[in-house]
Formats: sequence, structure tokens, C-alpha cells
Amino acid sequence: RLGIARALVRRPALLLLDETLSGLDENTEETLLAGLARLKFSMTTLVVAPQLRSLSAMNRVMEIRQGQLAPWLAVEK
Repeated sequence: RLGIARALVRRPALLLLDETLSGLDENTEETLLAGLARLKFSMTTLVVAPQLRSLSAMNRVMEIRQGQLAPWLAVEK
């Protein structure tokens, strides 16, 4: 969480989060996702996550299958 805060202070054009939600309890995960949802219009955020439900706050979701990008997925809100 400290690493995320440090990255956000710099206001990057691209924020890369690789399995950032792993190991977080459900409440902390929801808080982090809500914060990312508020920031999604001020920066491009690339989130790598093993579970689709973790990406509900994102505008677009892509899946990599067998090393290839799959078509855009609809994210249920």
C-alpha cells in the first residue's frame, strides 16, 4: 500500500499495478478499488489481476489467453 501511495504522489501518466490486490482483505480491496475509480480519468491505469471481480471499477478489461489478447470483456457493475 505504501508503494501505491508513493506512485500516486508522483501523478504518473501510466500507473502499472501488478496483482496489487492479492493479500488484501475485502474491505481494503474495496477501498483501493474505489480510489482507483476516482483516479481513472486523470491517468491510465494498467491492473494485472487474477480475478475479474477485482476489476469492476475499470473502464475496459482485457484477458490474455494462451499468450494472446482476448476481445474486450464487459465488466458487471
